[in-house]
Amino acid sequence: MRWVAAKEDGRPDERRKRVGLVTAVAVLLSDVMWGNPTKGRLVTPEASAPVADATRQALDGWAQTHPDAAAALRARMRPR
Repeated sequence: MRWVAAKEDGRPDERRKRVGLVTAVAVLLSDVMWGNPTKGRLVTPEASAPVADATRQALDGWAQTHPDAAAALRARMRPR
């Protein structure tokens, strides 16, 4: 279980629990383009394919070493 927000005193806010897979990807770019003013979504075309490929490889490796957790995650996914 992962806490996604903290109260002002720094303690986890128990009303905002999330269960699932969390990851972070760091990318260094010379010309960055953002999808919104809060810089919450990277839209630089040159970054899309390499980030998707690295994420796919890492997720595949994790799924192979943690088959039970991967199956549970797949069961929770919504169909596209």
